[in-house]
Amino acid sequence: MIGAVAACWRYPVKSMQGMGVEFLDVHHDCIVGDRAWGLIDVETGKLASAKRFATLLMAAADDESI
Repeated sequence: MIGAVAACWRYPVKSMQGMGVEFLDVHHDCIVGDRAWGLIDVETGKLASAKRFATLLMAAADDESI
């Protein structure tokens, strides 16, 4: 045995806090629901990131709100 999974986390919104989940639906190219959403910077029209908006790292979304 190489190792064991201790916890599963999904980050539904880019640059926001994640959430612990019981399981992950893993496809060959993604984890379903991981970074599926993002916020648009209305000034630039680009995807907002924590590099420009550090306060995003303090925000969180839950499954009921997305």
